[in-house]
Amino acid sequence: MWMEESRGTRINAERARQALATGADAVAVGCPFCLTMLGDGLAGDPTNQAGVTTLDLAEILAPVAVPGPSVRRSGRELPVLQ
Repeated sequence: MWMEESRGTRINAERARQALATGADAVAVGCPFCLTMLGDGLAGDPTNQAGVTTLDLAEILAPVAVPGPSVRRSGRELPVLQ
């Protein structure tokens, strides 16, 4: 996660390039390190004109698993657990 590449393409830039090549609207991940790595890579990629972002699987499943009111934080809609 915190290791810096000393030569070649940075891994987050390469993974972002691969994700953008799929034409996806978003990238789903199940790992907090991958969320950070891909999020940084996508945010720093000049070809990401569509604004492709990363989402944790929990963010995708929560609205279906927990019906009811939700709240928006940091541009993301999160369910309110009661």
